[in-house]
Amino acid sequence: MFSFLWDFFVSVGAILALPRFFYRFRKNPALPRALKQKLGFGFPSLSAEGPVVWVHAVSVGEVKAVSALASRLKEEVPGCTLLVTTITLTGNDEAKKSIPQADHILFLPFDISFIMKRVLKKIRPSLLVITETDFWFHLVNEAKKGGAQVALVNGKISERSARRFKRFPFISHRLFSTIDQFLLQSEDYEERFLALGVPKEKISITGNLKLDTKIKPLSESEKEMLRSRLGVTQSVKTVVFASTHPGEEELAINLAKELDEKEQAKIVIVPRHPERFVQVAGALRLAGLSFTQISKESAGPSTAVVLVDQMGLLGSIYQITDIAVVCGSFTPIGGHNIIEPMPFNVPVLFGPHMFKQPEFTLLAQKYRAGLMIKIEELSKSVRELLANDQKREELGRAGVRLVLDNQGASAKTWQQLLPLLHLGGEVRDFVRPTKSTL
Repeated sequence: MFSFLWDFFVSVGAILALPRFFYRFRKNPALPRALKQKLGFGFPSLSAEGPVVWVHAVSVGEVKAVSALASRLKEEVPGCTLLVTTITLTGNDEAKKSIPQADHILFLPFDISFIMKRVLKKIRPSLLVITETDFWFHLVNEAKKGGAQVALVNGKISERSARRFKRFPFISHRLFSTIDQFLLQSEDYEERFLALGVPKEKISITGNLKLDTKIKPLSESEKEMLRSRLGVTQSVKTVVFASTHPGEEELAINLAKELDEKEQAKIVIVPRHPERFVQVAGALRLAGLSFTQISKESAGPSTAVVLVDQMGLLGSIYQITDIAVVCGSFTPIGGHNIIEPMPFNVPVLFGPHMFKQPEFTLLAQKYRAGLMIKIEELSKSVRELLANDQKREELGRAGVRLVLDNQGASAKTWQQLLPLLHLGGEVRDFVRPTKSTL
């Protein structure tokens, strides 16, 4: 009965989501491949000669978080076949960039029983790794039927989700009982999973993998090339509005209008989703600001705003910016990764809507490495920071210290995954006897 109800609700959700999916990605060449794989077609039949590890990550942030772990897996388990799935197109693109060692990068099929049964018969994973909060009943259930070990990595659960699961224990029991290890970010999440009936012996606190995420550093010549594309000279400071959502570009536009010539600052806007590039360009045009779309031409020194309408550049831009305003937090989205700019000595500002990233907010406040700013005070705060070199340097140094003090989640997670690799039958013969396995 549970399987039938799950299939019904997932099917209804998929049908309702398809029109929006087609509209958002109608011009994306990956659309036919994505749809085919979401329906369970196009998956390879993997041989049983070596262990098969399936890593599932929802989107860009989760892919970046598990990238170091996935790379280590390929290095230390040389006979391993690594399959990575994502839900979003942007996540799929990020996986190709961040996990080039993966043997297969695909889209997660709809979690409907007959689709997952067909896919799992072809893949037959020895180990299934799921990230953060993405629980799919048939994915985990069919993997377990095939003899796989299942681990949740970088796991978390919000207070709101925990309350909902508590009201429907028959759902939480079926979702969580077949997971072998819960590798969680913090003690708060441990308490919530324990309250939902997860046995304590299945839980380990390994920290947040996103704190171990490393962005490839640019050489000095690469930095100069990027500055040239953005139209930034040595005398001009850069403020990047990162991962913007509807309503947040207006904050950047208002700031650009308020800045005077003496402040010599350039605004860089990086929308979160590529399908909004045209919309944001229209808003800039309507505002009457001089702006450049980086996909079309390099910006000139007099250009007020640069619209980054290409994916994959944000990590590089963080390395040359003076202030990072991390968005998704000035509207009720829940926030994005405010830690990502910090290794580059960049002061970070973010909004009050950080309910999806509580641990990052607490860390930033504890280390005084980031400033939570009210929407109406953002322009004033940015302008004050632009004028205060000492304050920017203090915030930047605090951010670097935060990152250095809180790394190590990848190593802890790897140590907990090793027993599951050994339990995977043929897998144990493929693990190299490195220091981490002794």
